Amino acid sequence: VFSFFRDFPLLFIALFWILLISPPHCQAQPTSLRNEITGQTIDSTTTKVIVLIHGWNPENTTDKYSSSNPEWFSMVTALKAKLAGSDWKLITYHWEQQGTISPSIGANTGPVLEFITDAAGYGNATVAAVHAEQQGTSLFTLLTNQAPGLRRVHFIAHSAGSWAAREAMRLLLNANPNVVCQMTLLDPFIPDASPLVKTAIGLSTSKMNATTGLPGSSRIQQLEDYWAFDEISECGVLGLWTKGAERCRGSGHPERGAQRGHERGRGAHRGEEQPTEAGKAELDA
Repeated sequence: VFSFFRDFPLLFIALFWILLISPPHCQAQPTSLRNEITGQTIDSTTTKVIVLIHGWNPENTTDKYSSSNPEWFSMVTALKAKLAGSDWKLITYHWEQQGTISPSIGANTGPVLEFITDAAGYGNATVAAVHAEQQGTSLFTLLTNQAPGLRRVHFIAHSAGSWAAREAMRLLLNANPNVVCQMTLLDPFIPDASPLVKTAIGLSTSKMNATTGLPGSSRIQQLEDYWAFDEISECGVLGLWTKGAERCRGSGHPERGAQRGHERGRGAHRGEEQPTEAGKAELDA
């Protein structure tokens, strides 16, 4: 072995650098859903769950809910403290990386900017949104297989992950006639809504607005949208769930802007503007 490396020093150096820059162990696609409060998997006794869904992963992070991601980490910490001792379970849905079950639908679709092929920073984010909608099916399957008796589900999703939440909720409402859902979107990324980067992949404002008319929508307790004001925003681009009310003014670029929002939902409608810092998302628990 030593004579091999002595005879081929450049190959040895190349192998060394490959090992050095290789990414750490990845957070694979989930095979089960776990209650973050107890560390145990959810099961047939589970009736109430809050599901957190991260968004696009341009940094190729291995765990979007860890302490290295303070916004999500603070939300998880706050919710664990709030829900401890209750019958609510807290789930962090991981789709950061490409995995063994669904190897091509991770959130790590590439960096924010690729100046040659994606100067506006929308291409990789759009692919992540497409993957997220597919992830919604996987999330629905895990929820129904592990907890067939669900009665209350609150999805809280960021950016491209909003499409996973919408798809999982759509399937859940259709399959479970007893479930009541709530969905909170934190700066949802709507690929087809940008006035500067034209896409037509079907993930549009009109599709998201149509959430109010899904089969079983009478069991949607509340829908919330907190958006970002940023440089790729334009009045009237995104008007989630508004009927004659003031239009939202943000297209919601996936990784830009300070998050501020206006709650506009069904049920207990409050209507005041609030910051949407992680950990302050309101729960109907």
